[in-house]
Amino acid sequence: GEEAEELMVACGIEDEKESAEKEW
Repeated sequence: GEEAEELMVACGIEDEKESAEKEW
């Protein structure tokens, strides 16, 4: 449902931030 999609997006954003920090 919509809630699940929001959680997936939130997790994706967090993963991107973590990967960006690791790259730097």
